[in-house]
Amino acid sequence: MTPRPRSGSFAPTASDAAVDRDAIATLIHTYAELLDAGELEGVAALFANATFRSNRNPEVRRGRQQVLKVFRDTVALYDGKPCTQHVTTNLIIEIDVAGRRAAARSKFTVLQARPELPLQIILSGRYHDRFARVGGQWRFADRLILLDLLGDLRFHLKRDPFARSAPPSLRRRRSGGGRARGRRRRTSP
Repeated sequence: MTPRPRSGSFAPTASDAAVDRDAIATLIHTYAELLDAGELEGVAALFANATFRSNRNPEVRRGRQQVLKVFRDTVALYDGKPCTQHVTTNLIIEIDVAGRRAAARSKFTVLQARPELPLQIILSGRYHDRFARVGGQWRFADRLILLDLLGDLRFHLKRDPFARSAPPSLRRRRSGGGRARGRRRRTSP
């Protein structure tokens, strides 16, 4: 998106606010689009100057490299894709009066299907995001992922990056139960 100069007034106009909301919504939806496409580098680039957190792990990841490591170490890819669809809903965006900072809340649902896994919801939760305007462009400043409901994550995660303790589906795999290891074909991004 090309940077657009703000109106000459001290407070954003209704038109400025609408353009800002669209730009922020696009960032939120771009995250899901890139992740579902297996574009982990692109996902990480969204957080180049941001923090990335979860309610399931006290560690705060900062910047592109740390976020990329999380995704590379945890998301299982099949021919370069995770076989998921992230659906983001209930988006609420609040922009400060000066138009330099914003916050958003949304809900997400992750669906997955594989030959060995029928289509199902595997994860649901909320995103609490903060944004900053940098050089006329909106950028992520912080993402807090609130994981609310966990389903069968065996085919989605190599390991659970957010869990204090692994969910039952991952514990079964680690203890030797579940499907044969040789059936999953992962590719490097």
